[in-house]
Amino acid sequence: MTLIEESVKVTQTVWSPAPVPKVRGHFGDGADGAEALAIALYAALASDYVREALQLAMNYTENRSVVGAICGLMVGAEYGDRAIPHDLGAFELRNVIEALANDALVEFSPNPPTDDAWSRRYPAW
Repeated sequence: MTLIEESVKVTQTVWSPAPVPKVRGHFGDGADGAEALAIALYAALASDYVREALQLAMNYTENRSVVGAICGLMVGAEYGDRAIPHDLGAFELRNVIEALANDALVEFSPNPPTDDAWSRRYPAW
């Protein structure tokens, strides 16, 4: 059984969100990519609340930055940025990240810009 399948199984068979000691044996400590992904997926599946899922992911392991980032990507993709509690939304460089995300949508659209301003902003060197 893969760790992804284990994440889904634990979410379905163990009271979720379960205390960390109860599920720690299923996923390891998040030291490698597969474990970090499994822990983040479990946390995202274990709760319908953004804050709770992120807290579960961040409190699960010492490798919290990776696990929390992966979980944040998952719950963000599922619920969108409007679901992020306001006190979590005031992070450093938010405007820059939002601008890059919006520009990525434009760049990878069916008709990306080809004008000089866009090329200066994102040179293809």
